[in-house]
Amino acid sequence: MDKIRGIKKSVSCFRWGLSSFLLATLVPGLSVVLAAVALGRGVQARSAIGGEWNPVAWHLRWGFRLAYCGALLSTVLTATEFLYLIRLLA
Repeated sequence: MDKIRGIKKSVSCFRWGLSSFLLATLVPGLSVVLAAVALGRGVQARSAIGGEWNPVAWHLRWGFRLAYCGALLSTVLTATEFLYLIRLLA
């Protein structure tokens, strides 16, 4: 049962990470939340599977990568917009 749950969480991590990355340019604040969900799902998947073979390990790895990139891109875009707004108002 844990292995099945781990596989489902791996695919879920990829889905949330991809959503985070794709929405980073549209809604930067939401992207950080989606990245946090993806990272949480990834940690749950790793703990459920343990050291056993994961047939969807590719999804888990890319889910982590996309979540990190989405959160980073979102942070950079938010900071850039904030600095532009301060410069515009000054």
